[in-house]
Amino acid sequence: MIVAVLRAAIGADPLSGAEHVFRVSDGVTDPGEPFELTERHFFTWGVRGFSPGPTEELQDAVLIISLPEKAGLRHGTPRIRVHLLDSAENPANGRPDEGLPPRGRLRRYEWPSGEPTVRLRGPYLPWTTQVEILTETFEDSADGHPRVVRCSLGERGLMEYFRTFLANGGNFGLAMDADGQVGRPLVRFVVITRERAPLPIRTWERPVPRIGDHPVRMPDGGSTWVLLGLGLGGLGLWLWLRRR
Repeated sequence: MIVAVLRAAIGADPLSGAEHVFRVSDGVTDPGEPFELTERHFFTWGVRGFSPGPTEELQDAVLIISLPEKAGLRHGTPRIRVHLLDSAENPANGRPDEGLPPRGRLRRYEWPSGEPTVRLRGPYLPWTTQVEILTETFEDSADGHPRVVRCSLGERGLMEYFRTFLANGGNFGLAMDADGQVGRPLVRFVVITRERAPLPIRTWERPVPRIGDHPVRMPDGGSTWVLLGLGLGGLGLWLWLRRR
């Protein structure tokens, strides 16, 4: 089921390259901080040390959010907002905020109390650069199928941000917050690469001998006939001298 949802949502099947799937919602968490999106707190997710293969180049990055359980919409119509982060590592908390791929690491933050406007503006993360990539409202589904949201950074003109973030040591992250009780959605971040085109093979022309200032091109095979003629001429001269 999950594989089918991912394949349908990615919408890309590169002829050559790879799809690196990061399991955001399965990220490592601290005890007592399960991944559950509500209005009370927001989450960051971070990964470090990711590098595509030596012959791969970035083509696209796709965020996929799926609510497979209808219970996730019991408390009204929720909204999810996601920011792309240069890094999720917070130097002020003294704890690891990034993990190794594909799971990475999740960190929960409480909203400041007594400041309702803070949540409207979104998470304030002064230690990193953040770019909003998605704000989506999930409507209820009468047919019982999963609600799936797909966000392609390439289609939204945001791939240069991702390339810049990833170039900083192979680290990047996400910040996720919600209005309403979203629950535990399936979240995946898929980096799509393609193989670099091989360098063209250079063809070399036959060298052109030069005599004086003007190039003289010898016909193909000409030197062979000259040598053969000299050899036969020398042999004939030797036989003629022996008969005398």
